[in-house]
Amino acid sequence: MGHHRGGVPREQVKSYPRGRSITELEIVQFLQQKNDCSSETSFFYTRDPAILRSLPEQWMSDFAAESEEGKTRMADLKNQVKEAGLLALENYGSEWGGEAHGRPCLKGLEEFGTSIFSSLWKAIVSQHCQAECGLEARLAADEDALQDGFLEAQSCRQYGRVQQLAAATSAIRERRQGGIFIVHGRPSEGKTAFMASLVTKLGISDMEKCPGPSDLLFHFTAASERAQDGTSMLYRLCVLLNNRLKRQQEVPRSYRGLVLEFHSLLDHVAHSQQRRHLVLVIDGADCVQTERGQRTSDWIPEHVPRGVTLVLSVTEDSLLHCALAKSKGAVTIRLGPLEPLDRSEVVRQSLAIYGKKLEESAFNNQMRLLVIKKESHNPLFLKLASEVLREFGVFEKISEQIRALPTTLRLLIQHTLGCLEEQHGTGMVTFALSALSASGKGLRERDLYSILCTSSGLRTGSPPPQWEEVMQETLKPSRPVPMATFAGLLRSLRCILGVWAPAETPSSRLHLSNTLWRAAVQLRYLRDNGREKLIHLYLSAHLWRLMDPAGKETFTDCDPEALAALPDHLTLCGELTRLASLLTNLRFSSLHVRLGILPQLASTFSLYYAAASGDGGSHGSLPEVSPYRDFIDANIPVLSQNPSFFWQQALNQPDSSPVCRQAQGLLGKDGTLPLPSEKVPEDFRLVEWTNKPQVVSGTEGKVMTTPTVPLCVSISPAGLTAVVGTSEGSLHILDLDSGQEVRSLASGCDGISDCVFLDESTLCATSFNGKIEVWSLADGCRLLLIDGHGDRITGCALSPDGKHLATCSWDQTVKVWVVVTGKLNVALTNPHPLNCVTFHPEGQLLATGSWDRTVKIWNWVRASIVSVLHGHPASVRAVTFAPSGEFLASASLLGEVRLWSTASGLAVAGYQAHRGPVTALRFLADGRYLLTTGEDHQVRIWSGTLGRACGQYITDQTSAALCVSVSRNGVLMAVGYHSNQVKIFQLETGALTVECEVPQVPVRCLQWLDGEELLVSGSDDNVLRVWRVQGFGASCEHRCWGHTRPPVSFSHSQQFLASASDDFTVLLWTLAELVDREGCADVTPACVLRGHCNSVTCCSFSPDGLRLVTSSKDKSLLFWDLTTLPVHISLSLLSCHQDWITGCTWAPRYVLPKICLQLSNPWCVDLALVVLPRANIGLTSIQN
Repeated sequence: MGHHRGGVPREQVKSYPRGRSITELEIVQFLQQKNDCSSETSFFYTRDPAILRSLPEQWMSDFAAESEEGKTRMADLKNQVKEAGLLALENYGSEWGGEAHGRPCLKGLEEFGTSIFSSLWKAIVSQHCQAECGLEARLAADEDALQDGFLEAQSCRQYGRVQQLAAATSAIRERRQGGIFIVHGRPSEGKTAFMASLVTKLGISDMEKCPGPSDLLFHFTAASERAQDGTSMLYRLCVLLNNRLKRQQEVPRSYRGLVLEFHSLLDHVAHSQQRRHLVLVIDGADCVQTERGQRTSDWIPEHVPRGVTLVLSVTEDSLLHCALAKSKGAVTIRLGPLEPLDRSEVVRQSLAIYGKKLEESAFNNQMRLLVIKKESHNPLFLKLASEVLREFGVFEKISEQIRALPTTLRLLIQHTLGCLEEQHGTGMVTFALSALSASGKGLRERDLYSILCTSSGLRTGSPPPQWEEVMQETLKPSRPVPMATFAGLLRSLRCILGVWAPAETPSSRLHLSNTLWRAAVQLRYLRDNGREKLIHLYLSAHLWRLMDPAGKETFTDCDPEALAALPDHLTLCGELTRLASLLTNLRFSSLHVRLGILPQLASTFSLYYAAASGDGGSHGSLPEVSPYRDFIDANIPVLSQNPSFFWQQALNQPDSSPVCRQAQGLLGKDGTLPLPSEKVPEDFRLVEWTNKPQVVSGTEGKVMTTPTVPLCVSISPAGLTAVVGTSEGSLHILDLDSGQEVRSLASGCDGISDCVFLDESTLCATSFNGKIEVWSLADGCRLLLIDGHGDRITGCALSPDGKHLATCSWDQTVKVWVVVTGKLNVALTNPHPLNCVTFHPEGQLLATGSWDRTVKIWNWVRASIVSVLHGHPASVRAVTFAPSGEFLASASLLGEVRLWSTASGLAVAGYQAHRGPVTALRFLADGRYLLTTGEDHQVRIWSGTLGRACGQYITDQTSAALCVSVSRNGVLMAVGYHSNQVKIFQLETGALTVECEVPQVPVRCLQWLDGEELLVSGSDDNVLRVWRVQGFGASCEHRCWGHTRPPVSFSHSQQFLASASDDFTVLLWTLAELVDREGCADVTPACVLRGHCNSVTCCSFSPDGLRLVTSSKDKSLLFWDLTTLPVHISLSLLSCHQDWITGCTWAPRYVLPKICLQLSNPWCVDLALVVLPRANIGLTSIQN
């Protein structure tokens, strides 16, 4: 009963009559504790006694009362339930149903089943489907109970350090103005027990000595599994603070919101009229984690408000300890070695719990033998030694066993493991501790038992068991471990294991209690990579069974915790094929969507690709996962808001996609979803998209939505991570592979103005209020906080060697800092506020842009100005050096970009890059390109070099040149003019060689056909002319009729010449006819292509000549297939630009896949990249 109920009603048991059943005792106990919610937590049903008349005699004893006394007691019990109003259904009907598997059965229980379902469902809705705030409040209340129990248990384990405890209590109590106290010590030195005793002492002191009101709050991160979660901890503390302040404010749910609320409540305490003194004790502050299991400390306020005392315990020399120790006014309390008298007290109290003690007489001083050990100053050493002597010691040999105990803690741990192996067997202890170590978050008792049963039935030698064998043994163990054996093992492990919650709760976890135990287990049992893989294989099989209990890969009754842990274990045991089978199962993806954990699925895909890329092909051919990943990536925005759209989106994929084929296969014949009926939204219908695109639009980008305006971005040196700073002061860390946010940091700033990676795991952020923060991304710890400037910091840059950081500000200074120490190296003063700063590639120079429209180049080592660059018409917003250092680029508030010679300080180029301010400049590809971004929402890429003039082509022509064409061998260049002329120049020398006279109409387009002999021109009289160029003369050989409006573009292949015209058509001319000297002078088109609804602006043949792409003022692209006649449209991209498409061309070096580049109207600059593989055609658009 204690196992089921979580406790034994001892007083009732003592007074309860003997011979009664446990079930009756449970019912009576429940009735006595009846409250308003009893009808929602218990359901009583009574069967119609008439069934007894139809039962066979041999089965009567299974249904009828065993005696008249029993019949009377049952009737009395039914009356009590009925009078309490808890009878859900009275006298339900049933019929004799015969025998099944040797047992009696009843049938006709439909009414009974319906009643149970209805009652349970109503109770579930009432208790578990309330508003989220109610659930959070209940969880917080449960956590309060766990914290109180943990405090009581730990305070009883604190022995010794009486004077240090008293001094700490007095210092905290007397410092009513507030501040930070840091309790630090090495692992296993008793920090948690000390903090528990400190809380107890502070509570007593508050009540007896402190004048005025005072509050004491505490939180132990080791109290439960949820206690380490930063969101849960802050929610609990905010609820408690609201209650103490008697505020009725709703507590936020998000981590960022909770951090802000927590800091706000601490400020309320400081400004409350009662002048409260709040003492907040947090044990294990360096163990607080995000929901993704990453350590974080951004919840610790930058400045502790007056009247608030923050007492934190941290591991000595941790990053958080080093950062907190630098805080102004912080008081440190070092837990040093135990004094000799304290050591003896620890041993006495540890053994007294079990009614045991060590001899301390002059002739047999066992206590002295123990406390003179080398590391007996360590509390964990003494407690562990006491546990070993209690569990494995023999009374007659205690003195000898004490002498044999190792003198150091690490050796004592190994000795303990040896004792466990000797008592319970090496195999069982090995698998039990290895599984607990490999599991990460710990295991429930039933999970550990299941894994031990699996390992017991499999061979331990070589070769190791395979997946199928392990899975079969997991489902049906052939040699289950006796429960008594398992219970004995757990009892012996109590000295090693920690428990996160009471053993009776479902969330109870067994885990290795500290890092020393985990390191010892790793060293002793998991040094062999083969054994570690085997442990992960056992864990994977067990988690797979929990995730798919039915064994049909439907995942209908999936354990969410198993779903989260399984991918990691599959990867670590090398079962990538199994992981791929999950990622290509739409039911598995649908489960993530329903549970709202799509980011976890995206991380699983990234995990798989990382493991597969390092696999080296050892697993052979792995399933193709990319279509499923592309499907999830493309639909995350939709599915995050509308999970029920999953199957509709899957069906919307092209018919050839494996995603669509699998979705169609999983649908029922009547089109029903492959989900339990209760999970399907009411009135949900699937739509058949009959004319859906049969091409998947590929995407290489990642989209992330931030809660406030993003202001800056930085990418880590290895290109694996990006950080985005926002206007509210938060930093969002992104994994560039999966595109998912992996961490968010709540800075103490009012807005992030700029950020830069100092190395792969260290980030520097600057703020609007002049502060500089340095963060460790590994554990979310703020390493440095510097009051760097007196006004807004507008830019920061890292030196090429990574040793110095430059910052500039509106306070008219640029400062250079030493990265490692955070100390100021040099401060340079400018007459006007500064907007931007950048380092020269060699590191000694830096450039700044200022409000006075100048760019300054500084030698910061000598603290001098090298040059001042004038010329911008407005404030300079961005500066950057080319990788070579030869050029400097700068951009202004009016959108102008200028290139400067670094050596001479002269402007060598300038152009209007954006309509409005330029926000960023970056040289790309070793300086070949310059990227600019502006507030006109445009990102543009320019040539990063200036180029050079090769020659001039000077004539006496005064009219405009309308078109140009260079011969294939690069010798001649033809130019068409508005004034009815075509002139041909020598490309190298610029000499005019030939002039072609066209009858009084402008020449719109030109195209060389065959070397340097044939040239085609198109003019405003709607005629194409073929010119034969010989020496210094040219003659018109053919005239081509067919267009009703002027031709504007040419393209040719080995077979055809294509001409595009304002008459909405494209004409194909046979090339053989055009080059034939003996042919007819007037040529007619071989084919007319109609499809555009406006003027055709450009045409271009693919490199192999089998396709033709045409663009038009109707903003569309048409792809024509020339492999069969008649020519037909193979692909149409309608409205693929926002304005007229003015040009398109194929990149010549790409044959498969074929690439088409198209340019849009210059007033709405657009660049699109169209990828056309042999079988499938995909499109990626890049907005420039």
